[in-house]
Amino acid sequence: MNVQLSRIYGVLIGALAIVGLFVSGHLFQLMNTDIVIDVLRVVLAAYLIYVGFVTRSERTATTALAVVGALYIVMGLSGLFNSTLGGLLPSGLTGFDIAFHLVTGIIAVGAAMRHADSAHMSHA
Repeated sequence: MNVQLSRIYGVLIGALAIVGLFVSGHLFQLMNTDIVIDVLRVVLAAYLIYVGFVTRSERTATTALAVVGALYIVMGLSGLFNSTLGGLLPSGLTGFDIAFHLVTGIIAVGAAMRHADSAHMSHA
């Protein structure tokens, strides 16, 4: 399950990164496309795609989703207090960006935790 979610997230984040590299500021006035966030998206997408399509390990996918999800939650929460994340994103995160990061981060961490709980229960 987490391998498939890693693939979906990798492709989604990768698509946002690629589009963002060719757009400056905000995409459709919804999503930030500053170079810093685009480079971060490229790195995260490459990580998730590698995990989902190359390793195909449920354990590795669980870790990847936990890491990416936690990072997205931190970005979303930080954006609530400072939309430019301390000047890293000159165009600033939009409300859609913040909601997107929080929701996708929570889903990813939730999937990772659910898998960790089921793995723990099967070993008990």
